[in-house]
Amino acid sequence: MLSRRPDAIVVTSSHHTKAASQLLGRSGVPVVEIWESAGQPIDHAVGFSNIEVGRAAARHLIDLGHRRIAALGPGQSGEARDFRGEDRMTGFAAALREAGLADDLVVHHGEVLARAPDVEAVFAVSDISAWGALMECQRRGIRVPHDLSLMGFGDFDIGRQCVPALTTVGVDARAIGTRTGELLMTLLNGAPAPQPEIVDMGFRLIPRETTAPASRRRARKAAKGAS
Repeated sequence: MLSRRPDAIVVTSSHHTKAASQLLGRSGVPVVEIWESAGQPIDHAVGFSNIEVGRAAARHLIDLGHRRIAALGPGQSGEARDFRGEDRMTGFAAALREAGLADDLVVHHGEVLARAPDVEAVFAVSDISAWGALMECQRRGIRVPHDLSLMGFGDFDIGRQCVPALTTVGVDARAIGTRTGELLMTLLNGAPAPQPEIVDMGFRLIPRETTAPASRRRARKAAKGAS
C-alpha cells in the first residue's frame, strides 16, 4: 500500500499489529482510523467508543429492570476476528459488574437461548446477530419482548423492518464519513492539525419493540404460576 505513495490512508480498524502501527507511524503519510475513537490512534481517529456502546446497551436493559442479562458476542470459529464486537462485549460485561450483576452469560455462541427460562434480556453485538436470535426465539416459541427483551447494534434496515422492530444502538455513518473527509482535506491542504486528533462522533440508543420493562414479564410469570 505504501509503495503506491498515497497522500493519506484511511483504515477501518484501530487494532493493528505492532509492526503495522510502527510502519504507518513512520511513513510520514497522514493516517485516519475510523469507526473507533477509544485508545491511542496512530495519527488521527474519527468514530465512537465501542466499549461505551456495550455499556449503554447494558444500562438500557438494567434500567428496564432486567437482572439476568446475556450477550451474544461475535463468532470466533472460522471467521475473521471482530475486535470492535469484542470491545462492545467488554463494555457490556463491565456495566453488568458495576451494577452488581453476574456477567457469566456474556458468551460467543447462540446456546444462550436454550436458557431462556432463566434469561430475561439479550444484547447481540450486531443487528444481524439480533435478527438471527429473534428468528430462533420465534422457532422456540419465546415471545419477544413478552418473554425476553432483545436488542442489537447498527440500526440496519433489517432491524427496522423485522416484526417486532428491533431495539438497537445506532451510529451516524454518513457523519463519520463526512468528518473524515473534512479532516483529510485539512491535512492534505497543509493546515496544522492537533497530534493526534480524536473525533468522537458518539452514538444513540434507539428503543423500539423488542425491549420491555421486566416488571411486565415478571407479572405475567407470576400470574401464570398462580393459575
